[in-house]
Amino acid sequence: YGAELLIRYLPDAAPVAAAVAAHHERIDGTGYPAGLKGATIPSLGRLLAAADEYAARCCPRTYRPAHDTRTALTDVLMLAESGRLDKDFAEYLATLAFYPLGAVVELTD
Repeated sequence: YGAELLIRYLPDAAPVAAAVAAHHERIDGTGYPAGLKGATIPSLGRLLAAADEYAARCCPRTYRPAHDTRTALTDVLMLAESGRLDKDFAEYLATLAFYPLGAVVELTD
């Protein structure tokens, strides 16, 4: 539905709409809506999949509390190792998310 809205209101955003439509696809082909596998998933869709998985794990659900950011990141990296998410994009997410916004970092040198 989100991809359809993008196309309707921003016709030039077709590549972004394709990524939005594919953000639940998984590298091993177990995702949805089209069951795409590997490189047939748009690269931006693979990045969005890793980011969406991380964000979902950081948010509380009715069946579990929110994970802390390090646990969520570890889970995303493990999904990439098992072949469900793009490994390169999961590792890239790690470089962006290791110290999330608002984190206090104390340097020792």
